[in-house]
Amino acid sequence: MFVRYWNLMYQSKLETSLFLCFAPQPVDYEVVDLAVDFGMLFDKIEAVKNSPSIHAASTKYYTTMKLTFTTSLALLAAATASSTNGGGLRSRRLSLFAADDSKVTGNADSNKNKKTDTATSTNNASKNTVAVDVSPNNNSSKNNVDASSKNNNSPNNNNSPNNNNTSKNNNSSNNNGKKDVATGNVLGGSKKAKMEAAFKKVEKARPASGINLSEVYYYGDVIQGTITLTDDFISDAAREHFNATNLSEYSISLFQYMGRPNCEGNDPILQNKLVITDGGTDNPLNYQGTFTLHTNIEMKEAGTGYDLYLLDESGCNTILGPEAVTITLTPEEQALEDAAAEKKAKSPNTPLGRAQKAKAKVVSYKKDKPKIDDSKVTIQTKPALSADDYELTTDKSEYVLGEDIEVNYSVSAAPAAVESRRLKQKLVVEKQPGPITDKQVNEQPGPITDEQVNKQPGPPTQPEPPTLVEVEEEEGEQQPDFLPTDLAVEEETQCDPTDITKFKLGVFMKMAHPQGGKLPAVYEVPLCTSASCSTEEVSAGSITISSAELDTSKWGTGYDVWLLDCTGDGVAGPISSRALAYISVIAGASTSAAAERCLSGSFVLEYEGDCDRETLVQVFNDQVFSPAKSSACEGVTPEAELDAQLAAAVPSTTIEEICASIYKNQYEVPFTDILKKDKTMSYEKAFFLGHSTLQEEVETTYETSDRSATSVLKEDGELVRAHFQGSAQYKKTEWPKLPNFASSMTDSNGEPTCTTNAAMCCWTKDRQARDNNGNCNDNSYSQNCVDANPGDNTNLCFVDLERGEPSTGNRQSGIVGFPGDQNQDGGEGAIHCHGLAWANDTTDSSARYKGNNLFFVAMYDHMYQRGYVENVPGVPMCGCVEQMPTVTRSDCTEIDATERFKITYDSNTNAVEGSIVLIDVKFNACRGIHNRNNDLWAYMGRLFYEGKIKNNQWGEAGRIITNSDCDFAVEEALSKQSLAPGYDYDVSKWTNIGGRDHMNVNGDANMLQVATFGTEALRTALTTETADLTDAPHGIIRRTCGTCDPEFKDIYYRRLTPIPAGFDLLHNILHQRNDGGGNNRWGVDFSLHSTYEDAVNNVNAWLCPGNSFNYGAPFYGECSPSGNRVRDQYSIFSWSPGPRAHVGYYIAKGEDEGMVKVDTNHIKGRDYANGMALQSADGKTVYMTGAGGDIWNINDDFNFKADELVEADFTAVVKVGARSTPSPQSWSKVGLMVRTDLDSNSAHFSVFRTGANWICTQGRRSKGDYSKSFGDCVQDQPDAAWLKIEKRLNTYTSFYGSEGADGVITWTKVKSEEIAGIGDNSYVGLAVSSASYWHLETVFEDFEVSQYFFPSAAPSTSMAPTLQAPYTNIANFDIGQVTQSSTGSWNVASSSYDIWGSQDSFRFVNFTVSGDVTIEMKVNAFQGDPLYNGYLHGWAKGGLMIRDSMERGSRHYSMFVTGANALANQWREVANSNSGHSRTHNDNPRPVWLQVQKVGNVFTSAFKYDTEGAEWVPFGATKTMTFGSEFSVGIAVSSNSWGKVATLRSTDFNIEESGSTGARKLRG
Repeated sequence: MFVRYWNLMYQSKLETSLFLCFAPQPVDYEVVDLAVDFGMLFDKIEAVKNSPSIHAASTKYYTTMKLTFTTSLALLAAATASSTNGGGLRSRRLSLFAADDSKVTGNADSNKNKKTDTATSTNNASKNTVAVDVSPNNNSSKNNVDASSKNNNSPNNNNSPNNNNTSKNNNSSNNNGKKDVATGNVLGGSKKAKMEAAFKKVEKARPASGINLSEVYYYGDVIQGTITLTDDFISDAAREHFNATNLSEYSISLFQYMGRPNCEGNDPILQNKLVITDGGTDNPLNYQGTFTLHTNIEMKEAGTGYDLYLLDESGCNTILGPEAVTITLTPEEQALEDAAAEKKAKSPNTPLGRAQKAKAKVVSYKKDKPKIDDSKVTIQTKPALSADDYELTTDKSEYVLGEDIEVNYSVSAAPAAVESRRLKQKLVVEKQPGPITDKQVNEQPGPITDEQVNKQPGPPTQPEPPTLVEVEEEEGEQQPDFLPTDLAVEEETQCDPTDITKFKLGVFMKMAHPQGGKLPAVYEVPLCTSASCSTEEVSAGSITISSAELDTSKWGTGYDVWLLDCTGDGVAGPISSRALAYISVIAGASTSAAAERCLSGSFVLEYEGDCDRETLVQVFNDQVFSPAKSSACEGVTPEAELDAQLAAAVPSTTIEEICASIYKNQYEVPFTDILKKDKTMSYEKAFFLGHSTLQEEVETTYETSDRSATSVLKEDGELVRAHFQGSAQYKKTEWPKLPNFASSMTDSNGEPTCTTNAAMCCWTKDRQARDNNGNCNDNSYSQNCVDANPGDNTNLCFVDLERGEPSTGNRQSGIVGFPGDQNQDGGEGAIHCHGLAWANDTTDSSARYKGNNLFFVAMYDHMYQRGYVENVPGVPMCGCVEQMPTVTRSDCTEIDATERFKITYDSNTNAVEGSIVLIDVKFNACRGIHNRNNDLWAYMGRLFYEGKIKNNQWGEAGRIITNSDCDFAVEEALSKQSLAPGYDYDVSKWTNIGGRDHMNVNGDANMLQVATFGTEALRTALTTETADLTDAPHGIIRRTCGTCDPEFKDIYYRRLTPIPAGFDLLHNILHQRNDGGGNNRWGVDFSLHSTYEDAVNNVNAWLCPGNSFNYGAPFYGECSPSGNRVRDQYSIFSWSPGPRAHVGYYIAKGEDEGMVKVDTNHIKGRDYANGMALQSADGKTVYMTGAGGDIWNINDDFNFKADELVEADFTAVVKVGARSTPSPQSWSKVGLMVRTDLDSNSAHFSVFRTGANWICTQGRRSKGDYSKSFGDCVQDQPDAAWLKIEKRLNTYTSFYGSEGADGVITWTKVKSEEIAGIGDNSYVGLAVSSASYWHLETVFEDFEVSQYFFPSAAPSTSMAPTLQAPYTNIANFDIGQVTQSSTGSWNVASSSYDIWGSQDSFRFVNFTVSGDVTIEMKVNAFQGDPLYNGYLHGWAKGGLMIRDSMERGSRHYSMFVTGANALANQWREVANSNSGHSRTHNDNPRPVWLQVQKVGNVFTSAFKYDTEGAEWVPFGATKTMTFGSEFSVGIAVSSNSWGKVATLRSTDFNIEESGSTGARKLRG
């Protein structure tokens, strides 16, 4: 049996359980002699023969035995002397072998619940007696009976060793005829030879790897070995990668122990090629080879434990291995390491050195490293940090990757313990040469005696080591510059190594160690995480390490935890007095520890399906667990048993690791094997670009006299068919390593992949006949099959030249557009696209077989089967979707794979192997979301919703495969290029009068809002401002169409007659399919021409089929220059797409000539608002269009022209002229407006002419309030074209005016309102709202705003001022005012729903108070709305309120007068809950005094009559409520009628707060 590593602790006794596996058949345990090899510490242990306690644990193949032996001080001293880590014992190699060379193998196992039996051996000659306890699984020391004693008087047993003397003259034991077992040396002789001797004992019993070499080497040795490649050594998984023709490329590679070969950053420490010495046949496998590796001293930074592998030519796949090998320091090199450590400790720059204040001895190298004199070396051993000084424990030894690891620690605070550890090895340089003698071994507790030193041959010849010389150095003397850096005295350390508050936990690779701080930990956590810690705070605790921080691909899965000082040197570890501070990280999600198995023996799992936990557990249950389950498995689940079986494997593994290994190591056919051109992929690169010979050839019958075919496509493509019939369906095909199919991303295996996880091919040519695909389907290979069209399945939008650059090498940038489709004249022609997509999980079949899928799509299905070839210019024929052109859709093929897995567990070797033994790949149309099949975008949507790709991957693919039309994609692409789509016309000659899509200069997305010119603006411009009016007096209109056929992209409309008054010509052209009521007739009112010159000269007019203009096709009537009928070249702007999109109309005048566009503001309370304004050259006339929902309610929606803010008082006037709209609305509005700001809910005062021709004054008193009409609208004034607004302080007055024949305007006042909410600075301008989607054009004349200044002289008398009082509208309709006079009267008006239920609506004159408060007020009157004959609702309310907040559902307590329901006391105790009501008196007096009081949290109300001497009468209910520290009190009024006003008139409003010097009387 061989156990790789064990930890030897500083204690008197070592006890452990060993799980033994006897293979290949049972061994008679009663006659087995056992010995233990501890590597550098060598001791012999023999088992007692015929012990009745030696028995099988479960089957004849397994047993468990407990080893107990006593460690001597001599062993400890030897361990200290030979330690490679400079501090404390580290993990030692343990071998357990049969004394008679019987084959015994085994694994460490544990079971703390089994009973322990003890057998004792006889030992008459040594203090170091050893008892071997062999029993069922038990590693719990507390249950073990120690049978070791100083004098053991048990009777001799003929079946066990009789003597176990360990004196230097006794090299064998009396074993009654069995082979002797040589005893190892503690000191003297060759440590390397001693260790190798031990390993040879177990060489035959160890699992054979096929790699043969010595087990132990010194750094600097040359490792030479052999390999044996036979069926006995190579696994099924390795066989998949084995290729006998590439053996010369195989490499022997050395890795850190437990580090695994991969291609993800875990590079080998050493590597060399394999030399084949003896060839053989591939079946049966039989090859021999040799190898050589040169070690070096620098390797010691990785520790002493290594694994050797034979790797294939890729360096990623294991063929043989791992084979363990130890590389360590020679005793002489270790002495130099120790000398450097002591020199550092004694340096004047260290705390120890400074304390000594003495001369330091420096050990240095001299030239050529002269030979060391062994006689100068004396070993002095001092106590290290003992088990009582520190403790490191973990709660378990194995963790799932990502799991938190709890490390518990405690450490002595005594600096002396730390310093003693630093001095435990001291190198003393003597003056006299000579061999080391027994007398030179310093006497220490438990000395090494002569009896414990066996004389062995010296060490093998090594390169001459350096000589140690004495160098006297005065304090402050400079270090000699010839010293190597590893022995140089370091500068002063910036920390105190004895300060445990600076200690930290360090995680190292298994068998690596700190090496005096020179080897950094792979992960560190300080004991103290705050700015400062005390010694007591850090002397013990628990620290969490995240195993996710451990890179298992780089560092392996085994780790040691050390306690480090501030220099990084190891203070203690990696062992503790109670548990091993060792962790193993499992890169999977299975159980974290190897549980005991209830089943024994080998098993094979073979099934069809997936390799995952759920499937494997089910298969294991069906094929193994259920059929073989016994009572031993009671309470064990199939999953737990399978986990235990795999955990017991060598090496230990998990379900997830097995599956990952099967998938990752799956054999794949190189893509170059398909066409068999070369291995460089150069031909395949040309193929996927679209230009290989296979694609450029054309089959023909014209090259031979007998008309036989040449360049026969099926014959030349035979290799494609052969691959499809064979490997493509039954093996994995490699994903081609070409730039077409790579991006900045790699998959989880480090392989190139596409960012989108999708690839696509697009073809433009069909050259194969008689395949029922494309347009090359006649029976002969004639001209029809040279360059025919493929079956069109998409619309090509554009090519972004930068996308394809990684594949094509084309470094140009820009967008190449393809407007139209293949069915439209001018379109791109037929194009066919087909693609595939796959999951991010590299084990998913869609990802593993994406190479098969790509082959099927590109080579077999479309080239071989259909004859599709040739790429879209500027991009590859096939590539990652992110490299391909933007198209509207793509066909899609998905993989359906059936796989048969085979997983084998061999109980003889404890090896687990797995592979895919059968593959059947089918190629089917993709099944996508929304029942859309054969659609790449929809299939990617399915992958996204199944969680197999990310949303950004689907999103990026969706920007290339638009799943709609091309418009948005083209626009977005142009925007990224800082380009804007549209027609770049000459603005010095043409003015846009209307346009849609990219021809819409207004930037309006609404198809109805594209007319720039209204009726009157167009009539004026055409007849007075356009060019060539002499030859074309009624004007010329030009149309451009970006999507029309070439002959119809530019058409000129010559107006032959004047435009009739009131006729909206542009609306008729843009939206209607008629002759405009006889006002727009072809041949009478207009003619069409191909050029502007023809239109001006009225020549070459277009002809119409049958001399009949089709008014159903607006503007061009299906006419043409030749008279042939051409359909679908028109655009109706209210249609989408029109049928033609991107259309614009222009008139022949420069944009800066005549009327010009001026700015307006689209106030968007809804989405309707739009429009523009044109101003005449003299500035007196404005042609303004406006669409909008309305100027009403809370938010306005209209077009507003206001140049700048107007300060102080002003007068604004304008004349409203002609108005026109295709959709008249009675509440459309045009006129003057004064507005606080440009927000849709701004306060304003306006006077309008409506669609019903009324004159209305409307406004909004404050921002966010509802609009209202100020008075009734004025009707029956059709001649009143003038409007005026005057502002004087906060008073706004509206007027309308009629102009007489003499030009004098007579003004009539409409309404005057006081509105403080607008403020002194306001916008004054023109407003147009059509009350619909459609534009309303209005002609404004003589708009003028003039400031007004009050006269400087004051009037002789003045009235007491009326002030605007503070108030809050709580869901109140802002009608009426709140005023406070200097005489103390209050008038509070409100239009609101009610103060009731869970939400209030009212006006509140409020003041903030705190503490106790009393408010009083005299109500003189409560009146209704005079506009509604004094109407006052019966539950209108006015009175006093104490309110917690301004929220509608706030707590409150109130006392009201009502419209018709007497006095009322009301409240709301809980916010947003229903209100309460109490009425204890039924009268409703006027005037009446009201009172509301708050004392603490208690609220009361009262009233009194307005008579002399009247007393307060308690009223309503007393309530207890808790308000905030500050709350509001005041006057509350609600009309209970939305839109109707209730006014409370009162005096003597008074607020009295507790603690104040007096009442606060508010002018009363």
